[in-house]
Amino acid sequence: MFYLGPERSGVRWLLDPAAPELAGLAMLVLVDGQTKSSGESAAWMLQQGIGGLLIGGRTAGMIEYGNITPYLLPASGLHVGLTTKHNDFGVAVELVGFPVHAELDPRTPLSFVTRAFDRIHADALARPANI
Repeated sequence: MFYLGPERSGVRWLLDPAAPELAGLAMLVLVDGQTKSSGESAAWMLQQGIGGLLIGGRTAGMIEYGNITPYLLPASGLHVGLTTKHNDFGVAVELVGFPVHAELDPRTPLSFVTRAFDRIHADALARPANI
């Protein structure tokens, strides 16, 4: 089972990779060096949860630490932000990013990606990008 959605609102979407509506579905997740934080989180969930293939370029690697909470240091009046959450992916990801299954220039028009989807997907399948 794979959960995706905001927990605070009480809304969740349950995606089961074995669900009939997902069977045989091919997904490409476009990422690059500008993909960071929640974008990396979404890409990782789509890859791990339903088999989406990451294409483009390695992500920025700004996902390992999150949920920045501001603190006021009373003596100095200085505001600092400290993380309250650590995401453990089993390997270092911070400032390294997630690898992609297939390189793709970020300036590539989306119209090309849609026309060449099957070929890009087949090429990406041939090169796993495990973290």
